[in-house]
Parts: sequence; C-alpha cells; structure tokens
Amino acid sequence: MSSFQNCVNREVEETLHDCTSCGRCAEVCPIRPHTDAAGTDPKEVVQGVLGLLRNEAGTAAAVSWIEACSGSGVCIKACPESVNPRRMLALAKSAVNGRAGGGSSFKAMVETNRVLTGMQVDPQSIKRLNGRQDVRKNRAKFVFWIGCNMPRTSHLVLTLEDIFETLGVDLEVIGGSNNCCGIVHFSDGDNETGGKIVTNLKKNVEGLNPEMLLTWCPSCQIQYDDPLLSGYSGNNINWLPEVVMFSGVSMR
Repeated sequence: MSSFQNCVNREVEETLHDCTSCGRCAEVCPIRPHTDAAGTDPKEVVQGVLGLLRNEAGTAAAVSWIEACSGSGVCIKACPESVNPRRMLALAKSAVNGRAGGGSSFKAMVETNRVLTGMQVDPQSIKRLNGRQDVRKNRAKFVFWIGCNMPRTSHLVLTLEDIFETLGVDLEVIGGSNNCCGIVHFSDGDNETGGKIVTNLKKNVEGLNPEMLLTWCPSCQIQYDDPLLSGYSGNNINWLPEVVMFSGVSMR
C-alpha cells in the first residue's frame, strides 16, 4: 500500500472518530438544497457519508451530496468538532470512485489542455508555460506553481511571467501534468498514481529550494489547505495563497 493511500486511510479513521453526525455542515451547505439530499434530515445525510467512508453502500442522499460539493468551505467553520466536512466529502467521493474502479478524468483533462494550449501559443511558449525551458535556474527564491490546468489560460500565465521578469523577481515556474496537486486522481480514487504525481511535485519544488511558493489554482490550494498534500509531501516552505486572484476567486 502506498504512503499516499496510508495518509488517506488515516484521514478516514480520524474523521470517523471525530464526527458526531450533528448535521451542522449539511445544514449550512449552499449546494445541498439543490441536490437529492435536499429533503433528507441533515443528520441522516452526514450519517450516510460516514457510511460511505466505512465502505458501506451509503444513501442516495449522501452520494448526491458528495458528487455536488463545490468546495466552498462554508461547512468548515460550522463544525463544532473541528472536523473538516469539505475534506470528509472529498474522502467519501474518493472512496466511492475507488471502489468503482477509478476513472480517467485526468487523462481527458491533460489531452484537452494540450489541444487548447497548442491552439494559443507556439512550442517555445508551451515550454515556458510548464517550466520546461531549455535553460533553467538551479535555485530560485520564488517558485510560481501553476498546476496542471492553468496552461489552458496561457495568456494570463505568460503575462504574469513577463511581469515577474520585468520586476527582476528571482522566479522559476513549474506546472503541467507532471506537477499536478493530485486532486483529480484523489477524486477518481486512484491514490497510487496520485501519490506518484505528488512525489514528483515535491521533488521539483524542493529541488529549486525556494523561500516561497506562489500558487494560483483554487483546486491546488484546497489540496494544500486540507491535510493530504501538506501532510504527505512534508512541505516545509511558505505558502502564499493571496499572491494572485483572478475573476474574484479567492484562494481561501
């Protein structure tokens, strides 16, 4: 069993131990009223989610809720037991998909990114987007981690790189499918591959020995804010989520 899967198992055990099924997270969730869980008592919905974590069949309401979760985090402050309900739902979704044999959404996303990026920029700019330039620094004070999905909005990434360069910032970029946060694999229940991806990300970041990691993608930020990515990778560098915010999307 991979160490990544061990981290997942530990999180599941802690959640099952700490959650009292009070239902407060389901009560405040802005998404639940628009799912099949809308007419179910919040306590029963949460009990169904815990059942999924115990490898039980769960309930239709619980399955509908975990599939619809938007990751808003509204539920986190509502929990009186300091459980992270957003993470609880993510763990349940990963468990359900893992038992179903996982999925291939990451491959589809990578192929889509490749097509969209290729339609927008030239081959040399693609290398620059993903931090694969022919000439790279061995060390950098700042690392700009754009994740696996941001290259499809190449104009924003390249513009920011130009700004950093003009300001004389000692910076390197890492991104692309080999520097994914693992959230897609985790959601699909493919934690073996997810562990390999996160290990590669950790290696690439630590190899540059930065003082600070600049992040953009909200999904990557959720992976870091929640225990799995930071706990698994043992990341010991500063994380600055407020560096860049576009379209009113907050990293917190």
